[in-house]
Amino acid sequence: MQDTAPAKHPESVPASPIPRPANNRLRWFWPAVAVLVVALVGFYAFYVYPQPKITLSDFSYFTSQCSRLGNSSTEVYTYFFTLANSGSADGSALVYFYLDGSIAYLYRYSVMHGKSDRIIWSLDWPDCNSHTPRVAITEVSKTW
Repeated sequence: MQDTAPAKHPESVPASPIPRPANNRLRWFWPAVAVLVVALVGFYAFYVYPQPKITLSDFSYFTSQCSRLGNSSTEVYTYFFTLANSGSADGSALVYFYLDGSIAYLYRYSVMHGKSDRIIWSLDWPDCNSHTPRVAITEVSKTW
C-alpha cells in the first residue's frame, strides 16, 4: 500500500492576493498630462499670445528762436508724434529723442491696446547751432 496525501479541497487553499496593475504610478500619468496641458494652454493664452504692437507715426518738430542770456544760449526743440498700439495687450514703448544722431533724451510711454496718444515733448538744448531732431522706438514691452 502506498501512502497518499489527502486531497486538498479548494477551501483549504490559501487565497491569492488581489492582482494589482504592473505599475501603480501609471494611474496618475494621464491626469498629470491633462493638468500640464491645461496649464500650458492657459499660460500661452494669457501671457504669451496677447502682445502690444506700438508704432510711432506723424513725427514733426518745431525749433524756437535762439534765446541768449549772458554767455549762454538755448534753443528749444518741440517734438510732435503719435504712438498707436494696435496689439492685443497694453504696452509701453521706450522712445529715444535724438539730435544729430546722438541720444538727447529717452522716455517710456504707456499706451493701452487699441488706443493712440499724441505726444508733444520739448527739449531745451544749450546751443543755437542747427540740429536735426529725430525720434525712434527702441523697445516695446507688455505692461501688467
